[in-house]
Amino acid sequence: MSSLWDTLVDYVGDFVVIWTTIVVLVLAYRLVKNIKNIILHLAGVLLLLVALIYLTIRTFPSLARIFGLAL
Repeated sequence: MSSLWDTLVDYVGDFVVIWTTIVVLVLAYRLVKNIKNIILHLAGVLLLLVALIYLTIRTFPSLARIFGLAL
């Protein structure tokens, strides 16, 4: 029973992380879209890239281990 509970907690945690990351991506995109400043644009693109890499690592841990990015 403990194993089932641990698996459920892992899935819920991953679900929360994925949706939080998606919200951050959308907010960063809207920030970049609305503000024309090049510095903020570059910061937003960097934030999108970091969030995408993090989402990939959390979603596909076996793929991340291949590249040495496992958390």
